Order: sequence, then C-alpha cells, then structure tokens
Amino acid sequence: MKKIFTILSMFFAVAAMNAQTITDDFESYADFTMNPTGVWTFVDVDQRPTYGITDVTFTNSYDTMAAIVFNVTTCSPALTSIVPQSGDKVLAFFNAVPYDEDNFVSYNDDWMISPALSETETYSINFWARSYVTNYGMERFKVGYSTTTNDVSAFTFIQTGNYVEVDSIWTEFTYSFPVGAKYIALNCVSQDAFILFLDDVTIQTGGGVGINEAASNKVSIYPNPVNDVLNVNAAGFDKVEIVNFLGQVVYSNQVTATDFQINTADLTAGVYFVRLSGDNTVTKKFVKE
Repeated sequence: MKKIFTILSMFFAVAAMNAQTITDDFESYADFTMNPTGVWTFVDVDQRPTYGITDVTFTNSYDTMAAIVFNVTTCSPALTSIVPQSGDKVLAFFNAVPYDEDNFVSYNDDWMISPALSETETYSINFWARSYVTNYGMERFKVGYSTTTNDVSAFTFIQTGNYVEVDSIWTEFTYSFPVGAKYIALNCVSQDAFILFLDDVTIQTGGGVGINEAASNKVSIYPNPVNDVLNVNAAGFDKVEIVNFLGQVVYSNQVTATDFQINTADLTAGVYFVRLSGDNTVTKKFVKE
C-alpha cells in the first residue's frame, strides 16, 4: 500500500534562543510530539489526517497535524533507513491523506513560523532537508517572511520558482531576509508525496551567504545518465562526494580545479548524488547506467 507515515510541516527542537540566534535540532522535544510548542508557531492549514508508515508504529501516527518530532530509533521497529543530519530526531511533515480518494487529490499546507524578530536587523535561515523517498515525487517547501503579523496570509515568499523540491539526500539550504522581516516561515506544500524531513535549523542576524539555490545553478554535471566518466563543472568548492540512494558515501575527494572528472565505471547501475561542499553545500542527482 502507498506510504503510511505521519509527519508534515518542517523542523525544530529548541536548542538555543536569544536576541541574535535561534537554533533547533529537535532533540529536546519528547518523541512524536505534534506541533511542538516553545519557540515556533505551527499552523496546519490543510487540516487533513496524514499518512503513516506500513508496519511501523509510533505515537500520533495518522493524526491531523502540521509536523511531528520523529525519533527514528524509538518507533517500532526502528527506522534504520533514515539517518538524521544530527542526533536521533528530525522534524517530519507527513503528507496529507487525499480528500478525493478517486482522483488522489491531496496537498500539504503546513507552516512553521519563527517568533517575532528585531525589525532593525537582517536575518538568515539555515537548515537541512530531505525527502524520505521520491517514489511518489519530491517533497516541496516554500520560504517566506512577514513584516507585520505571523498570519499565513501576511508572508512574502522568496525562493526561486513556486517552490523548492527536495531530493532523498540531506541537503543544506540558506536564505537571507531584508531589514524589516519580523517573522520567518517555512511552508510545506508537498503534493501527495510522502514525508519531508528537516533538521538543524538556525536563524541568525546578518545576511549570511544568501540563497544556496544560486550556488546550485553554477554547478553542472554531464553526461547524465553516465557510463564511465562523469564531468563536473563547479567553482568555489573544496570537497566532492558521491552518495548512493541509501545515503552512503561511495566516493570522496578534494576539489582542486573548476573542471574535473570522476571515474564512475565501478559504480553499480542506479541513482546517485554528487555532493559538493565548501562555503555552500550543493547536491546534484545523476543516473549510472
């Protein structure tokens, strides 16, 4: 049967908060807490029950929620296929059960909103995200800010395009906001997919490095699909890795040039990811034939 999970919205686990910085790795919340209170405001606009995970049980599975604090080690059985970016817990946005069962019409509209920030500062947000699987499509999110209230209608979105799609490997995202941004929000808008995971969220003063999407647009890999040699064109990175579909690193090397090649002849056929790290982290998917 198609997915049976129960997480939605986005991310947190209050680790620290002060006038300058908010950090959350979700480790401090009780396992399987829905819409955890403390720092963030969660809003479940779609108001739909959520998918669960076949043959995996955990508290609040299938319930209506924006997001849930998911401990991969304490569900039954432990979900060993997921390794959090750090610790044992992630924030999960389970997809909404279709409201039109005949046509499988379903959407998520789940929000995680920051507390009020200083309107005289610039801020940036940094977080890690991934789809659980992409069999049903990639998970989607939007990032926005409000200069007035934390009502969902007050937010202006800043991501490139209508939404960002997330692959099934942990990927780092960074966005900057102008002076006057009073609230920052992440909005899960997945379309009948499965589960969006988030981890290690930080909001801090300063513009940061901008939007990671800009760095991603400067990276190219070819040919794709590939047989024996993958060409990479990327500037401003120190390390390159190839990660398989299970999240295992199967190749790692230092980057010493803008244009370089990776020998892929010994890789088993399947889906892989090139992960480049430096000032930003960028991942690109490719297929080995």
